[in-house]
Amino acid sequence: MGLRVRHALIVSAVVLCVVAGALVAACNDGDRSVTGVITNVEALSLTEVDSFTVRGNNGETILFGVDPVAALDFEHGLVPSHLREHALAVQEVTVSYYVTDDDRFIALRVDHD
Repeated sequence: MGLRVRHALIVSAVVLCVVAGALVAACNDGDRSVTGVITNVEALSLTEVDSFTVRGNNGETILFGVDPVAALDFEHGLVPSHLREHALAVQEVTVSYYVTDDDRFIALRVDHD
């Protein structure tokens, strides 16, 4: 293999890595998290959360909607009874979320220790 071919392959590999890294960073840029306590839960039914409010450790209060796909994942605590348990116990939780184009905060999961 000639020197020019090797050089072209190396340059192509570097460019590919840079592009892949940029795509991964862009996809992860939208996911955020906040740690605090749940102060309110609004339910649509026994199993479906309409919204809930978290007072972050930084003092900021955030109203969250629930991602439709995440609402089906009962393992990560997005059911009214589970969220209310944390609110009543004033137990610290971490909410992973994203912000929509119209500035709504949408919860993906709720974790606790």
